[in-house]
Amino acid sequence: MTTMTAAKKAKEMGRWTHEAETRFVEMWQQYPVLYDVTSKDYHDRVKKEKCWQEIAVDLELPVAELQLKAASLRTQYGKIL
Repeated sequence: MTTMTAAKKAKEMGRWTHEAETRFVEMWQQYPVLYDVTSKDYHDRVKKEKCWQEIAVDLELPVAELQLKAASLRTQYGKIL
C-alpha cells in the first residue's frame, strides 16, 4: 500500500486540510516566480509552468487544482488584510 500525501488525502475528502494547505504554501514559497511580481521571471510562462509541475508532482495533484487553490488563498489573504 502506498502512502498518500496530505494534499491528496484532502482532495479525496473533497476539501483541503490545514496540513495540506500548509504543505502547499511551503512549497509555493520556494518559487517566487509564481507570486513575486518584482521577480525577473514573473512573466515567463514556461518557467512558471515548470514550477507548477514540480509542485504538482510532489503533492500528487493536478496543476489546475493547485492554481485554483493558490488563487483562493490569495483572495482570502487579501480579505484578511
